[in-house]
Amino acid sequence: MCAREMVQATDMKDTKKGMKQWQKPVLTLLGAIPLMVINAGVPLVRVPFIGTINLGIVYPLIVIPLAVVFAANAFNLLGGFDGIATGTGLIASLALLLYSVAFGVGTSGYLGTMVAAVLSACLIVMFAFNVYPAKVIPGDSFTYGVGAALAGVMILGSMESFGLIIIFPWLVEFILHLRKKFKVRDLGILQKDMTFKAPYGKKIYSWTHLIMNLKRCREWEVSMYMWFIEIGFVALAFGLKFLNLL
Repeated sequence: MCAREMVQATDMKDTKKGMKQWQKPVLTLLGAIPLMVINAGVPLVRVPFIGTINLGIVYPLIVIPLAVVFAANAFNLLGGFDGIATGTGLIASLALLLYSVAFGVGTSGYLGTMVAAVLSACLIVMFAFNVYPAKVIPGDSFTYGVGAALAGVMILGSMESFGLIIIFPWLVEFILHLRKKFKVRDLGILQKDMTFKAPYGKKIYSWTHLIMNLKRCREWEVSMYMWFIEIGFVALAFGLKFLNLL
């Protein structure tokens, strides 16, 4: 929670004074400090098809800060439509909770379950108010905070390999945004029939652009298809776990 609050402070500074694009990931690095100080997680990481790797001192000094910075900033990229960020975040959080309950061991299993349960409860409430038609619109402080919290759950619960697959859609979103130097709008162009057209034609700079190119969608449909995509990656992660590849 301390890590999440420190990351959310980035948005508060951005809101008050404005920040350059490169400053945001640098400041979200502050959110990794609490996890680094307590040496959270276990440096043993299971890599599919390779086996278990002991990262040693590299884990708290490099892996933890990179995970927090990436998760916070990548989660912030996918949004714009009612329920899309809260829905995908809730699915990811519930998946981590289920994994922690089913496969968690010892202290890491307890911590992963506890934090994932709290995060899921918060997201359920937020989703209820944010789903189309939204009564509450989350700001960057929400998306930065949820991204950092997801990273914290994965680290505290020692489920990095599983979590990496869960957050893979945000990795794709990060790469797509990078192609346009992060000057991207996820929202489409509203049409008279209340559907959305992709804002950059056939060019794809976001998952939402891909969805709108495949089918002219209403707002709730774009969010729903994105939920299905996240559910697909959750199913893949659990499938690999049951095959003993994670």
